[in-house]
Amino acid sequence: MGKSSVWEVSYCRLAGRKGVRVLRREIRSTCHSDAMRVMAGIGEVANRLNHHPNIAITGTSCDEFCISIESSSAAVGGLTAFDLALAQAVDDLAIVQMIDSSQ
Repeated sequence: MGKSSVWEVSYCRLAGRKGVRVLRREIRSTCHSDAMRVMAGIGEVANRLNHHPNIAITGTSCDEFCISIESSSAAVGGLTAFDLALAQAVDDLAIVQMIDSSQ
């Protein structure tokens, strides 16, 4: 993954199950348009890989936006190679690399 990629494994409760492992990353941007491009890029990657993460954009201040990505494989209740492939593909997106390099 890219040099400033920070994916974390954490546990959350999904569909009544405890301790489901998810792969999580946040990307911060000072430009809402860039944040939307990241989200669109992730959507294209997810469709290509047929593996769809949870994605959200929140405004953390008047000039910063946080794109939150969470990936897990519901069929197995945890992480699989699909989640790792998705993480790598997200890190490889040009817009993500541009944002990472500016921080």
